[in-house]
Amino acid sequence: MKNLFKKYWILLILVALFLLFGIPVIINSLYKIHPSCEFFSTEWSAGDALTYYGMLLGATGTVLGVFLSIRYSQKSYREDIRFRSLPFLSLTQLMSQSNYRPLDEIYGNGLDGLSKRVKEGIEAQKSMSEESEYKEFLLSEVYFIIKKDGVESLKTLPKEYERIVHQRGLSWENTGNGKALSATPHITIPLEIENVGNGPALRVRIGLNKEENEQLFLPATQLRCHDQFYVHIFSAEIEDTTFGTYLLTLHYYDIYNNEYEQIFTLDINSDGYIFNLESQQVLTEDAEENK
Repeated sequence: MKNLFKKYWILLILVALFLLFGIPVIINSLYKIHPSCEFFSTEWSAGDALTYYGMLLGATGTVLGVFLSIRYSQKSYREDIRFRSLPFLSLTQLMSQSNYRPLDEIYGNGLDGLSKRVKEGIEAQKSMSEESEYKEFLLSEVYFIIKKDGVESLKTLPKEYERIVHQRGLSWENTGNGKALSATPHITIPLEIENVGNGPALRVRIGLNKEENEQLFLPATQLRCHDQFYVHIFSAEIEDTTFGTYLLTLHYYDIYNNEYEQIFTLDINSDGYIFNLESQQVLTEDAEENK
């Protein structure tokens, strides 16, 4: 009804003016004409005709008012039902702590280097054997890796990136005068998505994309009340090709097939990055029009 009024508001106003003023003027004008044929002569006056038209117009207005009132009540009831089952996804940035002490790498492991390499070999073989096994799992975490050629989504963080996160980007490098401590510029944003609404969030699609690029999403998942989903945004390629605005977009539905969207922004530039945790839930236009 609202969209219909917005589209044809001029026509509707003209029709209303014609019904209120045009027809009474026409009735009054017709009664000033004296027809030569007896058939067109009426037994009631212009006042009677106008009274009848006014009663007819009032009855039509009453019926229309009742119809609009019922329609509004039904819409309010649907809105009330929707709010009772409304999911809402809350985004929380996780804190992190690193116990990496770069001096221990130089002075603390000189005597047990061999045993350490053996342990690393055993762990690597164990990891390879575990990855070769078939398994099925629910999607509950994702790592978005921002690279020069786009954003890659992974279920685990690669070892080279894991070292950067755990050591806060610090590492020792060999130089001509020995070892020097260097820092790797990087972005690491661990996040936790939680459904803090009143109902389950169905067909949840999560995507991180550059604002001007095509918006791609992970396979859909479900988040019941208080279910959580782990998201980690990482990049070790902070340069011109990765500068810009990225959109962390959450699409989901409630049990009545209403579609919602929440968007969080990440701005990366030469001075660093800003991640905005504020987002407004939007009921998409497609869901509104299908009601």
